[in-house]
Amino acid sequence: MPATPTSSAKRWTERRARAEEGALSDLAPLAIPAWHAFGVVAAGGSVLVIWLRLRPRPVYALGLSLAAVAALGPAIRPWYALWGLVLTNKEVAR
Repeated sequence: MPATPTSSAKRWTERRARAEEGALSDLAPLAIPAWHAFGVVAAGGSVLVIWLRLRPRPVYALGLSLAAVAALGPAIRPWYALWGLVLTNKEVAR
């Protein structure tokens, strides 16, 4: 449906744009990048701990590391978790 002057999509977009102009604080634009940075640091720390603890089982450590990155990384897609799950299940089944 095209955006005509009376369409609800256009009115919603205009209301949304006005609401974003009046942000609650000056720190609001920094919240998402800070949260992404926190997730990357947490994922990196998790991977480091996993690798140091499970050094004799590298395939299992890789599976857990991939699962940690999928859970704590800045972007997640459902299939990212499968990479870690496949390796973890393969190693546990041994």
